[in-house]
Amino acid sequence: MTTRALRPARRRGAATALALAALAGTGAFADPAAASDHRLYLAASGGASIYDVDCRGSSTCDRVDRAGRAAVGFFVAHNLAVEATVVDFGSAFASRGADSQRWRARLAGVGLAVPLDFGGPWSGLLRFGIASVHMTSDRGSAGVLVRSTGNSAEGYAGLAIAYALTPQVALELAIDSTRAEVAGSAGRVDALTFGVQLRF
Repeated sequence: MTTRALRPARRRGAATALALAALAGTGAFADPAAASDHRLYLAASGGASIYDVDCRGSSTCDRVDRAGRAAVGFFVAHNLAVEATVVDFGSAFASRGADSQRWRARLAGVGLAVPLDFGGPWSGLLRFGIASVHMTSDRGSAGVLVRSTGNSAEGYAGLAIAYALTPQVALELAIDSTRAEVAGSAGRVDALTFGVQLRF
């Protein structure tokens, strides 16, 4: 039971470039003149995570778990914010007979956020940065547990879509993606969360 290899970075970069081009073509990037006067925002959300784990040969495999996310951001300009983010991706589990393995990943990162304007109460944040990703792997066999840990500096990317209930409070749907590595294997882990964003 090993973690799948990542897709080539070149392919992911091309997909990101196409996504940015599509957003620019729809005029989604916020107009600085029409941007909110709020400078600080806080976000907290919960939802689900999925691990890119290879389940071949496993009798039991659970790649989906609960996830939690928190972020704080500060706008240094009308169209750019700096942001600190933490994400708990929960865990993934696979087993076959007496052998089992559980993975758990957490992220703490800093990066930039670009506001998006979808019109009316709808807005968004396109986020990207660098993170410290901590991953543990607990492998058990015949009652013996072996733990491996990995800490790596990884890039992360995310998108948050918000619906404003008031000028200060919004509901937020966010997706976050990064790479985690432990014991010589690496793979992608994603989180989809829903919560609240507070603006000051």
